[in-house]
Amino acid sequence: MKNIVTLIFFASASVHAQSTFQLDVNRLQIPTDFDQTSDHGFIIGGNMLDTLSGLDDVYSLVKIDSLGNEQWAGMYYDMGHDSYVSSVFQSSDGNYVFSGYPDDLFTHQCVVAKINTNGHVMWAINFGIPGYSSAIKSQSIETNDGKYAVTFNQSASMFNPMYTSLVKLDPYGNTLWEKNYQDTDYLGISQSIANTSDNGFILTGTSYGINYYAPYLLRTDSLGNPLWCKAYIVAPYNVPGASAIQTRDGGFLITCSSFSSGGIANIIKTDSVGDIQWTTTISGTELHSLNSVEQTSDSNYVFTGSVGDYNNNTQRLLLVKMDQAGDTIWTRTYQSGNGTNLGGVKVLASNDGGLLSLNMRYIVTQIVKTDSGGYLNCDQSFSLTTVQHNSSSSFTGNLLFDSVQTGTNTFLYQGFYPPSTIIECSSVNVDSVLMINGRLNVYPNPASEKLSLVSNDEIESATVFSMLGKILLTATNKTEIDVSSLSDGIYLIRVKTRLGSRTMQFIKQR
Repeated sequence: MKNIVTLIFFASASVHAQSTFQLDVNRLQIPTDFDQTSDHGFIIGGNMLDTLSGLDDVYSLVKIDSLGNEQWAGMYYDMGHDSYVSSVFQSSDGNYVFSGYPDDLFTHQCVVAKINTNGHVMWAINFGIPGYSSAIKSQSIETNDGKYAVTFNQSASMFNPMYTSLVKLDPYGNTLWEKNYQDTDYLGISQSIANTSDNGFILTGTSYGINYYAPYLLRTDSLGNPLWCKAYIVAPYNVPGASAIQTRDGGFLITCSSFSSGGIANIIKTDSVGDIQWTTTISGTELHSLNSVEQTSDSNYVFTGSVGDYNNNTQRLLLVKMDQAGDTIWTRTYQSGNGTNLGGVKVLASNDGGLLSLNMRYIVTQIVKTDSGGYLNCDQSFSLTTVQHNSSSSFTGNLLFDSVQTGTNTFLYQGFYPPSTIIECSSVNVDSVLMINGRLNVYPNPASEKLSLVSNDEIESATVFSMLGKILLTATNKTEIDVSSLSDGIYLIRVKTRLGSRTMQFIKQR
């Protein structure tokens, strides 16, 4: 059987068909990151066992084409110790950049490497203060000006203060600047980095105090100078920060989860200066985690993670979509199909409006593509996840920082393996979310005084929000809402029916 995914698209006035597939990459054992490539394929990073020596897990990349075929699988190693790719992306010049870290008692330097389109090393740099530990995952991104940024952690020992380091590189691996941050109130471990619209950076991770640990956000300018740093306390549990993005309204969104804290996941939405706008907790009768978030083209949010107990082989892939106010639009869970654990690592929005999730299925890497409603015809079920808003608070940290350059060139050996991918399932689904649009509408738009709500199902409630998520108006069991008191501008309205909820934009205009 050929390993081919057939992508089929239909044009229609009311529905939009989207391809779905499930791709297993048997070569890569532990996936950590992936990116859509310019040829509509994927670059995936993680680690695999070096079968040539049989001794170590090594930095590993796998390149997949648009039809699901493996083009090359590269392994990269330096000093004879276990090593893990922690982030990978395609650079704007068409090549690939990955960062990683060693899992070794004596080797404590992170690596950043650039790989060409055939999988060969162009350059590689080690970062870390000699004698300091940095065996915590590093993260790298391309900056808005076409250069690269990497963040990692350093500490003299597990009992000493932790430094978070942020380094900017040019496309040739030369260090432009490095900034090291330490907070006087708590110790911070960075887990994620993202660009901001003004060419700065946002970092999230875990802050540790005497009697607590909590997620934090560190906001910097384009030169890495800290603008503010805030930690967040969310009831009923505090859990580590896993990922963060800047949202289109200029604020930020953080995902936080920990199996050790009751198996719950928190989501924190802040404004542009890090003050909390809302928090949401995902919990239920099983353990939950959220590892990645993406803002979709409709300005809502989609998350990937897992539900179930890894130790009992009941873990399943969890996809969640929420509106801009933190209310659930839908949740989906997917089983592995063979009785093994399945968990989501990272989520991306696909070009046709669907969703892509990088997953770990026991010791196999998997990519699934769903339609925009989260549907996939491969062992799909619905979760019993509950979502609730909780009380929360924040406080400002006191940052100390300095600037040093510690990068050194390094040599990475490389090896390649033959292809090893399997297409488990492919199909074409109808986008159910757009079908719901056909049954739910608001008019007139623009509106001056009254906004009418039309639905084939009974309307339970309607809520009007500002573009920053502030609740302005509410109505229950009504088909009309009075908007005459609103100032002219653009607003969001969320309408709930028995079939679910939908958030749309409307214009208030006198």
